[in-house]
Amino acid sequence: MRAVFHPEAERELFDPPAHRHFSRWFPYGLIYLEESDRLWIVAVMHLQRRPGYWKSRMA
Repeated sequence: MRAVFHPEAERELFDPPAHRHFSRWFPYGLIYLEESDRLWIVAVMHLQRRPGYWKSRMA
């Protein structure tokens, strides 16, 4: 599996900034935190179910 990121599909959320990425070809989105040497996946969400459920994971 190969991940292809498009800057126009990303948006910063919260503070510290979390990023979200949605794909037009895959029914899932990612919420992630980016550090200098790591990428933390906070949520992998189905885009048609339970919008916003991942927000409690940011605490």
